[in-house]
Amino acid sequence: MMMRRQIVLGLACAISLIVSALAQTNSPPQILRSGHSGDADSVDPHQAWAGTAVVVVNNLFEGLLTLGADGRPVAGIAEAWDVSTDGLRYEFHLRRNLRWSDGAPLSSADVVYSLRRLANPATRASLGAAQVKAIHNGDAILSGTLPVDSLGVSAPSPDRVVIELAQPTPYFLTVLALPSFAPVPEHTIKTHCIQWTQPGNLVSNGAFKLDQWIPQEKIVLVRNPYFHAADS
Repeated sequence: MMMRRQIVLGLACAISLIVSALAQTNSPPQILRSGHSGDADSVDPHQAWAGTAVVVVNNLFEGLLTLGADGRPVAGIAEAWDVSTDGLRYEFHLRRNLRWSDGAPLSSADVVYSLRRLANPATRASLGAAQVKAIHNGDAILSGTLPVDSLGVSAPSPDRVVIELAQPTPYFLTVLALPSFAPVPEHTIKTHCIQWTQPGNLVSNGAFKLDQWIPQEKIVLVRNPYFHAADS
C-alpha cells in the first residue's frame, strides 16, 4: 500500500517524532518532525555549510553513491561501478530511467555538469569542494589555473560516468557519497539562477522534494514520486 510521506525540519528542540498513518485512508499522513538548532544556510548541495543544511540536502539529493546503515558507500543513482586495477579510473553505471523531481530525465551529463560546477571557483562551494582535488586536474581547477572542462570526468554515454583520479584514493567511493557530490539540475539553475533553491523552483533527485521553507521556522519536504526507490 502506498504511503504519503512528509518531513518537517523544525528549529526548536533536538527531538524527532514520527506520526504515522496510511495515506489512502482517512488517517493523517506519515510525518517525521526533526528538530534543529538553526536554519539552513542553503539547500544547494555545493554551497550548504551548516549541519542543518546538510541534513536537508541529504533528504533532497542523492549522488552516484550514498551511505548505507553501516556508514559504508552503497549504490545511489549508480547501480554498479568498476575500478581499474591501478585505482585511477572509476566507471559508474547509472540506474535506468532516472528522473528529477519535475519529471525531467537525469543522465550522466548532469553528473559531469555538477562535478564541474563543484570544482569551479566561481561557485564558492563548501568545504566538500576540497575533495575535488582527488580528481584529475581538480587541484589546478580549484586554484583557477585550469578551466573546469579539464576536470577528469566524462560521460561516454547517457548512463555511464567515468572519473579519472589524480592518484589512487582508496576512500574515493566514500567521498562520492558526500552531499556536496550530489548532482544538481542544470536546467533549473539556468532558468532561476540564484533563486533555484526556493520552494517552487528547486528540483531535486532524492527521496524528497522541497515544499515549504519559512526562515527561522521550518522546512517542509514531501515525498518525491520520481525517486528511483519511491515505492519503498
